Amino acid sequence: MQKFWDKVDKRGPDSCWNWLGMHNNEGYGLVGLMYRVYLAHRVSYTIAFGSIPDKLLVLHKCDNPRCVNPRHLYVGTHADNVRDRFIKTHPSKYLSREKIDNILEKYK
Repeated sequence: MQKFWDKVDKRGPDSCWNWLGMHNNEGYGLVGLMYRVYLAHRVSYTIAFGSIPDKLLVLHKCDNPRCVNPRHLYVGTHADNVRDRFIKTHPSKYLSREKIDNILEKYK
């Protein structure tokens, strides 16, 4: 675990803690463990909270793919991830959360 945290730029408890090691094309940190490569934010979540339930993703509240601060991470479904991205990238003054949820439900 110490090797993992040595590659993290820890700031204040509520700030993003950026992964300083390797990352993929989308900016997500990569960690090599036991001859496998894992996403750094998933490793951080596992260290802090335990195993990740099957079929769930580890999502960022901060939308920073390099962030591994456990306070910024939560588990959710793919649909949760799509909804979160949609809400954060589209002007909410035109659409209410309810309307967005209805559009996404119809899209499914």
